[in-house]
Amino acid sequence: MAFLGLALFLVITGTVCAQSPEAVKAFRAANAEVVRLDRQGKYTEGLKLALETLERAEKELGPEHHVTLASVNNLACLYESQGRYGDAEPLYKRALEVNERVLGPEHPDTL
Repeated sequence: MAFLGLALFLVITGTVCAQSPEAVKAFRAANAEVVRLDRQGKYTEGLKLALETLERAEKELGPEHHVTLASVNNLACLYESQGRYGDAEPLYKRALEVNERVLGPEHPDTL
């Protein structure tokens, strides 16, 4: 739990170097926390963290980085869990389109 707290702090405050192994690890931890909050039905808390994580991941890792795309997908999942399908759909499409372009249409993550 201590690592998760540190990871969330690093992501939110931006104190890790972009694309460093520590940054990627911190974004992955933040994404895992978003999923946990979604599963627990803590949508307000999850949404805040998901938006912060996505914003920082886009800036620091780039919009086509696989961890950024996981953040996009996690935000879409949160919206879907709340019945906000109109908000979720474009995010799901964005993640799929970029993954297809970067990984190819036959990659397991795009099927």
